[in-house]
Amino acid sequence: MAEQQIRFDDGAAYERMMGTWSRLAGDIFLDWLAPRPGLRWIDIGCGSGAFTELLVERCAPAEVQGIDPSEAQLAFARARPAARLGNSAGARPRHCPSPTAGSMAP
Repeated sequence: MAEQQIRFDDGAAYERMMGTWSRLAGDIFLDWLAPRPGLRWIDIGCGSGAFTELLVERCAPAEVQGIDPSEAQLAFARARPAARLGNSAGARPRHCPSPTAGSMAP
């Protein structure tokens, strides 16, 4: 069976379409979750990095890692100011390393 192609190859266009919704849903989720500062986060399917950036702004994490299969999405996410706190990697979720596997450098 042929693997399905990734269609989200324009990070800016994806951000215009989904970024607002990611932040709205993310705000509600983080209000409900009420995480303590200093946690380590992994955002699987981080897309353009909208939720990842929200994590940095609201949660004061020790580390954030974003994983997405689209290199274009990751490039957009890496350009966000919040990217200074984390790493991002191009990987499909089934290929994610375990938390003990080490850093996922871009």
